[in-house]
Amino acid sequence: MNAGPSRADLGPLLETHSLRRGLRLRLGALAVVGAVGALAAFAYGLYRWYFAFSRYGPAVVWRWSGPAFLTALALGALGGLGIALLLRTRRIRVTVHESGLAIERGARLQIVPWERVRGIYTAAFRDALPWPSRRSMAELTLTVDQLGLDGSEGEQRIRLTRTIDGLDALAEAVKKRVYPGLLAEYSRAFNEGQALAFGPVVVAPEGLRLNGRVYPWAQVGRAELARGRLVLQPDEADKGRRVRLAARRVPNVEVLLQFLEQVGQHR
Repeated sequence: MNAGPSRADLGPLLETHSLRRGLRLRLGALAVVGAVGALAAFAYGLYRWYFAFSRYGPAVVWRWSGPAFLTALALGALGGLGIALLLRTRRIRVTVHESGLAIERGARLQIVPWERVRGIYTAAFRDALPWPSRRSMAELTLTVDQLGLDGSEGEQRIRLTRTIDGLDALAEAVKKRVYPGLLAEYSRAFNEGQALAFGPVVVAPEGLRLNGRVYPWAQVGRAELARGRLVLQPDEADKGRRVRLAARRVPNVEVLLQFLEQVGQHR
């Protein structure tokens, strides 16, 4: 029985990315502060309720104790959020090797050779403060070919978020080692007359297929990434409108841009 690749098969260690330092401590502090604050506010609300009831009767108890109970409810929700995030944020360690990735989530180890990575999706967020804002990686999703115990092939998505320290650098390391092979593979397939699917964008011999339409190569100008969107600009002689897509919907979007540039140079 094939046990699959091991960490030793990946070669020398190049980079290590772990859970952001202090993240679980901050989430734990949020849970404790929320829970303790909720108990204190609830106890104060009970005191106010008893005081108002014993002095003025039941007609005013909620006016006296209501704000404290509402505060306890809000703090309890905050503490619950902290607990939920703490439970979801497992310890993780991602190591980049010469021949692939090793992903440790708790006691579970996953080995991902570079040739098994078939798609890379990225999503970014923009900091609101301080200005000027900066766009950085919020999520990296890998589509990986998997072999079952019976030899059957399947597909798995591996999602890595900005809870990992240096997610931008990790994404660049993965792209640097995966994209050249994919670009060469796509070029061979396209030269053989095959259509290439990049999510909603299909690169076909006759042109680009998108949203049920075919844009002939003569009408396709340049393509670029701008503010998290893939922008397809029509040829200067064409009066069509720009087409914009969220880049996070397009796998291997940088490979698509390189491929469109190559096609444009040979038209």
